[in-house]
Amino acid sequence: MSHDGLFNARFDAIVRDLADTEDDTETPETVALVPAAPTLPPSPLDEQDPVTPLAPLPPLTGVVHPGGGTAAETKRSAASRARSWIVSRTGIQTAAVTLGAPSAVWVLTEVSAAQATGWTGLGSGVLIVGGGALGVWSLSKNLGDAVTVTGLGAATVGLQAALAVAPSAWAGFIGWTLGGLGAGAARVAYANGRKKPEAEVRILAAEAQRREAAVLTEQFKAQAMLHRAQLEQLKVHAALTAATAPEAEKGPYLDGATHEERELRRAFWTAFKAELRACPVTPTLTGWIADIGLPADLARNAARQGWDKVATALGLPGRFALEDGASTNMLRAKFIDETRPRPDATWSPERISHDPRRASLGIDTETGEDVFIDSDERLLVCGASGTGKSWSTRPLMAHWHTYGWLVLIDGKGEEGNVWDSVCTVAREAEEIYAVIDSAHALMTSRKAEMRERGISVWDGEQVTVVVDEGQVVLALPGLKDGKEGAERLQRFIELSSLGRSRGVSLKWATQKPVMSGSSPGVHNLIAPNLLQRFSLRVADTQEAQTALDDCAYYNPQKVPAGDEWKGHGYLKGYGPSLIRTWKMTDTDVKALPAKHWAPAAGLVPSAAEELGENREEGLTENQQAVLAAIRAGHAGPSDIERATGINKGSVKRAMDRLEDLELI
Repeated sequence: MSHDGLFNARFDAIVRDLADTEDDTETPETVALVPAAPTLPPSPLDEQDPVTPLAPLPPLTGVVHPGGGTAAETKRSAASRARSWIVSRTGIQTAAVTLGAPSAVWVLTEVSAAQATGWTGLGSGVLIVGGGALGVWSLSKNLGDAVTVTGLGAATVGLQAALAVAPSAWAGFIGWTLGGLGAGAARVAYANGRKKPEAEVRILAAEAQRREAAVLTEQFKAQAMLHRAQLEQLKVHAALTAATAPEAEKGPYLDGATHEERELRRAFWTAFKAELRACPVTPTLTGWIADIGLPADLARNAARQGWDKVATALGLPGRFALEDGASTNMLRAKFIDETRPRPDATWSPERISHDPRRASLGIDTETGEDVFIDSDERLLVCGASGTGKSWSTRPLMAHWHTYGWLVLIDGKGEEGNVWDSVCTVAREAEEIYAVIDSAHALMTSRKAEMRERGISVWDGEQVTVVVDEGQVVLALPGLKDGKEGAERLQRFIELSSLGRSRGVSLKWATQKPVMSGSSPGVHNLIAPNLLQRFSLRVADTQEAQTALDDCAYYNPQKVPAGDEWKGHGYLKGYGPSLIRTWKMTDTDVKALPAKHWAPAAGLVPSAAEELGENREEGLTENQQAVLAAIRAGHAGPSDIERATGINKGSVKRAMDRLEDLELI
């Protein structure tokens, strides 16, 4: 038989020996040897998906305990044993047996002695012999403590009875004492005999409880391990989900933005994954303009280079023009909506500005707004053949004609045919020489008048001299050959440098914007004085440099060719916004009121020459040499120093004197 089998058999035998004769159901409360297994609450992990949750452990109400009974039966038998144990410890029963049994025998023996002494002796003998035999037999057969104690108790009572019938009172007292001692000893032996099995029951019950607790502990551990495994599985699943899940969609800040600003911010985010600091959008006639505040980590050049991505993300039917903003982290984006009708570029008399100082050049193709230039500022207009250079200046000439005197020097003679009936036109060489000399003489006479009046800027009518096809004019013999040609060229140069403040303004147009070579389009001493510049399409970057100076990066050489792009160009300082000049027809020109400026209105060339000759009298040799060098085309003290061999200080003093005499 196994160890567990022996344990269960011994447990059953002890329980049967200690079974109480009373009904165990009288005790309403029982004590459990093993507590019922608690129902584990469901774990939060049980609710997770996709891992299958673990079912909580069932309560252990049906566990079989040692002895073969259920937990409830074990509770009742344990209660009976506990009650018997408590009673035996009170000493009440032992005292009653020790004192009551011999006293009862004493009374009986005294009665018997009075009636039949022989029968008493016989009964005592039977009790002594029978009780002793029963006690010895029960001990030898291991029939149990109860039978042994009963036999020994009966033999002791018999001994007491035998002594009691003796005639001596002392014998009776001795018998009573012996009977009480025997009964008490038997009772104590009986009680002590019960202690061992009760202790074994407690030990066995504790062992059963320990085993049951061990079983529960193992079950709890098993469930904890399962839950831990489930938790690890959930963690792995969460990690895999996080690793494979697409990144949460982010986007730009859009609160308070207009529709255009929202679209622009979204497109910029798509292109650069960056947030714009600002992007106020201003509607225009042709689309809108946005002043973009770039992120700190995005350079302006990088934004320019990647702007195609922004345009693609916007998906708008149009084109963008980009300019540098007010600061290094600002970019101005102009959107031209191609679905909108293009602003009307047809000239009409209403296009003439009401402000004499502001002349309308055309319209900004990116905003649809009018573009104005300074009316009295000197101007250079460049454009290759066929770009519409001549008629691009017509609206400006109409303005200058309206508010002053207009003189046209036409190198090719074709544009002059339209303006003949409107203003003074010089086509032939002699006419051109006369206009140059007359304009210079007028400028000189106005200087004297301004000195007399004490003013620094001419306040009368302006005379505007327009040179068309400048490369042809500069090639004329009267501006190249001999002393006379050099002097006239010098007057032309002075007209560009000194005329503005005296009310004589020079405007220069050429299809060949170069300043060097055998046939320059503009003289290298005239070009620096033409501060205002407008360029149509030119041939290359070199011509673009001459045409727009430090604004050559507008790239006028990239203006498309074709009739559709005639009259389209860039204005220096305005920004890389393509300007479309007003379209003014021949009929519009001829409809202007006629007003011709005659050289006779100023000083005649002969008088001017005579005045110049008189001023040259009395010049020193150095002054004469410097004047000759200047008329030969040398400019600046260093250049004149190399040409004349005169030191730079003397050259400067000579130039100051010549300027005082109005010779340069």
